[in-house]
Amino acid sequence: METMSFKRYEFINKVYEKKKTAIGIVLKIIAFIIVGLVLLFILLGFLITGLGFLLPICGGIFALIKVEGLEVKKVEHIQVRAIIDFYSDSVVMRYDYIDREDDMGPRSEEYTFYYRDIIDLEFSVPQQCLNIKCGPLLRMYFYRDSKEIEKDYRMNKRYYRNLIYLPSAKRDEFLKDIQKYSGISVTELH
Repeated sequence: METMSFKRYEFINKVYEKKKTAIGIVLKIIAFIIVGLVLLFILLGFLITGLGFLLPICGGIFALIKVEGLEVKKVEHIQVRAIIDFYSDSVVMRYDYIDREDDMGPRSEEYTFYYRDIIDLEFSVPQQCLNIKCGPLLRMYFYRDSKEIEKDYRMNKRYYRNLIYLPSAKRDEFLKDIQKYSGISVTELH
């Protein structure tokens, strides 16, 4: 038997994603060429001078490691239909269909925020955005692979930034409901 939610909201939410840019790929190719040339000069220097090659080789290895991590990413947002349900012990936010263009394909994502784990609720007035400071329990279902994954981020402070962009027509009612069900006051940030 499935638990019924006390209240449900549906609206379009912004979801931020990092996209690799073409310039990042070009920079990586140029960096590989430069590192290749540096290594060629190091090898030539070794052949000519003998032992004076150790410092340049260490520099070349360091440069190769840095090139591997070189990526220029552009942060963009996509607009996705969000369904938010309030339950007795949690608030659940679902995206029924989202494609983050991360080679994992389209999926559904469900974020469960337990009221007992919420540290703070902050509403940015200029951005019209609520931040739920709490690590979620995340369930993802990948349509392409028919695969479900569950990840528990409740104790990971890195995931304490969960943004909900509220439409002005539903903002006041939503903020009252999240305070009512969670028992936590919303802090307004100006």
